[in-house]
Amino acid sequence: MLNKLPQTRRESKLPFLDEEGGDLAISGEDRLDVLAAAPPVKARPQKRRRSAMVWTLALFVALPTVLATLYFGLIASDQYVVEMRFAVKSTSQSQSTDVLGLFAGIPAATSGVTDSYIVIDHMMSRELLEKLEEKIGVRALYSRPDVDYLSRFDATESIEEFVKYWRKMVRASFDGSSQIVAVDVKAFTPAEAKLVAENILLLSEELVNDLSARARADAVKYAQQEVKRMEDRLRVNRTALRSFRDTEQEFDPAKKVESRYVILGKLEEELTSRKARLSNLRSFMGTEAPSVKVLLSEIAGLERQLEEERSKLGRTDQGKGDGPQSIGGLAANYEELVVDREFAEKSYLSALASLERARIEADRQQRYLAAFVRPTLPQEALYPKRILAICSVFGIALVLWALGVLITYAVRDHAL
Repeated sequence: MLNKLPQTRRESKLPFLDEEGGDLAISGEDRLDVLAAAPPVKARPQKRRRSAMVWTLALFVALPTVLATLYFGLIASDQYVVEMRFAVKSTSQSQSTDVLGLFAGIPAATSGVTDSYIVIDHMMSRELLEKLEEKIGVRALYSRPDVDYLSRFDATESIEEFVKYWRKMVRASFDGSSQIVAVDVKAFTPAEAKLVAENILLLSEELVNDLSARARADAVKYAQQEVKRMEDRLRVNRTALRSFRDTEQEFDPAKKVESRYVILGKLEEELTSRKARLSNLRSFMGTEAPSVKVLLSEIAGLERQLEEERSKLGRTDQGKGDGPQSIGGLAANYEELVVDREFAEKSYLSALASLERARIEADRQQRYLAAFVRPTLPQEALYPKRILAICSVFGIALVLWALGVLITYAVRDHAL
């Protein structure tokens, strides 16, 4: 049968076959030695890939799941949660109408909303942690040695690291529709959780009271400054008026001018009457008549007196003030000082009324923290959620492993 093969096929004979008829040229023991010396047959690629998948599945999925089961089942410490609910209110809080906020669910920017966010930010701040450290030693509560290593805080870390850890243990949220602040505090014992929550609520109330006091002080401060300014202005005007009276020796120049004008009017009236009588007597008497001479003498006296009174209106007495000044100018200066004083008095009274209104409004807008769910002692540990955590580790590890397998196969197929 071997003789019928082509020449090329016959040339590739096995070493243990003879050249003529294909009969075995070596013994059975020698044949076994030749087969043993032949190279081993390699395993199939599919089998190697299945083996690699099994090992990677055990390493990247089974091992993390086992470790998570050991940690959450035997090592992880219980964490107790204390909840509290409160709202920042004002005695005159008014709801503003915001159409966009009604449809978008965004709360209007009222003072209550702003104060609520201020309180939430204060809960997560370093200042609150420093106050809690002074009151209850909060760092020692979260770094107790009986708590597992992954859950407790390292006491040797800085305050900035403690702030990051604190923000994981305290959760605060704000409901814009009801304007209620919800706070959940986690700790490793029920008593510690309640203690921390009570002190957070106490410090938050102090913050709101401080904000209210500052708002009242700011509202009244401007009104007080305005009252002080009007008071100083009134004092200056009164001092100027008193100095004018002392210098000019005149209590009320306006009344003096008025009285002199009255005198001038009477003198002019008498002079006119005398001239009318003189004209009547001259119609039937001569200039040498005694009655005419008397009237002429009276008319001359009235004219002199009238001229003298007019001259007094044109100047002040010598030696008073810095020099001669007309009584009209003196009265004008006095009236200007009086008008300034009266305006200052009215402004001062208006400032006092504004100050009183500001105080009433500040008292009416006083803020306070209304807590309707106060901290209570928890009875059961809510964290960690052990089964959920183990299932989450398993699911995440399985998804990552599957993605890795798909990426590996995609790269291999692309290379081929």
